[in-house]
Amino acid sequence: MLSENQADSVILIVDDDWTARAIIGYWLSLLNFKTIEAGDGLEAIKLVADNSPLLIVSDVQMPKMDGYGLLSELKKNVQWSKIPVVMMTSNIHEKRETALAAGASELLIKFPECDSFLATIRYFIGDIKNIG
Repeated sequence: MLSENQADSVILIVDDDWTARAIIGYWLSLLNFKTIEAGDGLEAIKLVADNSPLLIVSDVQMPKMDGYGLLSELKKNVQWSKIPVVMMTSNIHEKRETALAAGASELLIKFPECDSFLATIRYFIGDIKNIG
């Protein structure tokens, strides 16, 4: 079980597919995280500025600003550049190395098993919050 402080932590979900945001949001609710949602990278930047999320889960391919554009914008800001970003894609040819080199913390193929996804989230949140 995660700490009580975890319930106050916000994770930003960025995906142009409402169903994908709903699935990820449900999974994160199992760990008592609050979530906020954006439909593309431009909307996400506004939410990052207003909410200081603990972590971002972002799709790679989106209109207006894709996941790589979002990573680029995050890396330009010293505070935002420290936010872990777990990228997700339905493109099985997307290369993990490319995402990591661009600044992502991890790249997952949509949709991993729930337990695997939550283990990834725990790993990156644990680095920040020192939780298990």
